Amino acid sequence: INYSNTGFSELMYHSFSASGGMRLSDIIALGVEAGMEATSSPETDARNITATCEAGVILSVSGNLRVGLHIVNPVPNSLRSYPLASSISAGAESTVSDRVKVSVLIEKSTSLPLSFSAGFSYDLNASILLRAGYSTGTNSFGFTFGYRFGRYDSELSFLSHNRLGLSSIASIFGSLGK
Repeated sequence: INYSNTGFSELMYHSFSASGGMRLSDIIALGVEAGMEATSSPETDARNITATCEAGVILSVSGNLRVGLHIVNPVPNSLRSYPLASSISAGAESTVSDRVKVSVLIEKSTSLPLSFSAGFSYDLNASILLRAGYSTGTNSFGFTFGYRFGRYDSELSFLSHNRLGLSSIASIFGSLGK
């Protein structure tokens, strides 16, 4: 379950979503998410609410290579009261060693040109991880410091953006299953 409330006084953005996934076999896993997004601009009294959806599949090609496909908002804008961008992305992740993973992603959105992203994840030990990556889509660089404790993960992330500057986020994730 995800809730986000961001923005500033002239433009507010709210989102709520629920997601779930399931491993169907040793080779394939699926995930889906459904949610609602709302934007509001108090100065113009404009308000928009729309439903969102996304789905993804991950294939474990070998012991150290996974590939995936992710589709966001595939419903045509003609069926919505407020248009949203649709996107499709394909990526791969390779486990280089017990501690290092590298990944690449290609994404095409209806509102943006084709973008390419690359990154890596490094586990310092069983509890601490570092991640970094770069994306051509927004010409941005990101860095994450993570800490695992039991069934929970906490992360502190930073993202540079060519127009927005430096953003940060703190997150806590929990696992309900095994």
